[in-house]
Amino acid sequence: MHLPLALLLLLLHTIPALGTPQNEQFEEHLTLRPLPDGKVHAQFRFITTVSDPLKGVPFDLADREEALHTTLLPLSLTQLLRTYYTPELHLSLNAGKWDPLRWGQPGGALRTGAEMWAWVTDSRAPSGEGEGEGEGEGEGGRWQGLTNGLAGLFCASLSSQMEQRTTSPRLAFRPEGDLPSYTPHKLYHASHPSESICTENLTPFLKLLPCKSRAGIAQLLNPHRAFDADWHGMGVHVRWSNSSAGGETEVRMEVGVVFDPVRVSGGKREWSLKSLFDRTITRSCPAASSSVLTVQLPEEMHELLPQPAKMLSSDGVFEAVYDLGSVGEEMDVGMRWLEDRFDYATVRYTPPELIIRRALKGGSTGLSELSVILSNTRAEPRRVLYVETLPWFISLFLHTLQTEVDGVARDDIIQSISYLPPVSPKPTLLEITLLLPASSEVHLTMQAEKGFIRYTEHQPDASRGWDLPAAVVFPLPLNASSSPAKVAIGGGEGEGRIYSSTLLVDLPTPDFSMPYNVIIMSSTLVALFFGSVFNCLTRRFVVLRMPAEKGKGKAS
Repeated sequence: MHLPLALLLLLLHTIPALGTPQNEQFEEHLTLRPLPDGKVHAQFRFITTVSDPLKGVPFDLADREEALHTTLLPLSLTQLLRTYYTPELHLSLNAGKWDPLRWGQPGGALRTGAEMWAWVTDSRAPSGEGEGEGEGEGEGGRWQGLTNGLAGLFCASLSSQMEQRTTSPRLAFRPEGDLPSYTPHKLYHASHPSESICTENLTPFLKLLPCKSRAGIAQLLNPHRAFDADWHGMGVHVRWSNSSAGGETEVRMEVGVVFDPVRVSGGKREWSLKSLFDRTITRSCPAASSSVLTVQLPEEMHELLPQPAKMLSSDGVFEAVYDLGSVGEEMDVGMRWLEDRFDYATVRYTPPELIIRRALKGGSTGLSELSVILSNTRAEPRRVLYVETLPWFISLFLHTLQTEVDGVARDDIIQSISYLPPVSPKPTLLEITLLLPASSEVHLTMQAEKGFIRYTEHQPDASRGWDLPAAVVFPLPLNASSSPAKVAIGGGEGEGRIYSSTLLVDLPTPDFSMPYNVIIMSSTLVALFFGSVFNCLTRRFVVLRMPAEKGKGKAS
């Protein structure tokens, strides 16, 4: 009788200690945005912040022996960041093509495939701190170790051909947070345009959340529905801020999905949480200090059920806000339009302020032409940074660069150029600062050459071609200095970055059937030659005298 009482007393003393720690905070937010073409964009955000560097900062170099005591922060991720001295990390996996003309800017950077960039401490750890072999500086050390660790953590092919995809841009991808000043850092960036996202990536992603997918808005992440959507992606972003005492680490995990309720419902754009995700929210996440569902309201006549408890207005956009912190029963939010059928012909799209289009013209052999069109729809000029990353087997001839504005040749719009030529196996890196005139279309062209690669360097599906990474455009302040050392780019959780579509290039491909033909022919010749020689060496040739038959051979 005394043992159960002792266990009960121990449990009562333990429950207060299991609460959310003071230095950690977890927030979750879901935004549902109806799009003009009848689709619905769902954006999940899970934000964990840690304000105590002794217990939360994974890259702290002051005391490497200090153990990590975190409750909400994912330990498997923070151990990687601490092992490879990474104060800022950005990883995204996307599948499908985001349509900026119909859907607008997504509120974050979206590159097709996988993209990863991080700021890594560019100095070796002090001796005696337990740094393992291969964890030194450079692409073969900390960056390679971090990539391999994230590839294993999220079941992604990030470490394949890493040396051929890694660059260190001079102007692009500036830190979104702060970097510790007591040690230098180096930027590494890599993109995998052919990488896809599936359930194997989403499952370990959900395991990093405090409530997993058992409570809160993460209950809605049904992989069967998410990966059936027109576009889907996920991202993990880690940054450090020096705003509070001792610094603050933020881990932001995101999932984005674009659904098409018109296709599912047979012509109507009505939707609900049940119809989109095949799930509803049944209980709140006890670890979340804030759990909010926001629905952006369209201008057309509609009906939203249930009625929201709060309405907000920002830049002329009305939002319905639902507090999910006290959900104790099944909750389903839906929207209905006062129409019998959705008519695509009545939709009017607003073009984005900045549009990029890119093409690689030419055949599989000889010279090709890289064509880039930048459209500025604003009634005022704007400065942008154009960044191009190409594999080492595609060489750009920078002396052939030509610029035209609305069909008229102009050379004064280029303010700075930073070019890193390809050296096998490292890729090409081109950064150009441009001044786009108001309401204009700028056309950039330059010649490119496709190189010959060994037959062992081709991909398994060599006849399909090679996927080229998307180009990226960064908007810049109009009055900023054109000096590369003073250009400030980035910030705002990837806001403003615009990606082009990926390209599929056809390289000179050898006849992969020839090795098999040679093998078959050689095997046939060897078999004939070997068989003949073997017969000659192993057989005995003797003369047989046939005995004469009786009655023959005698004289008559």
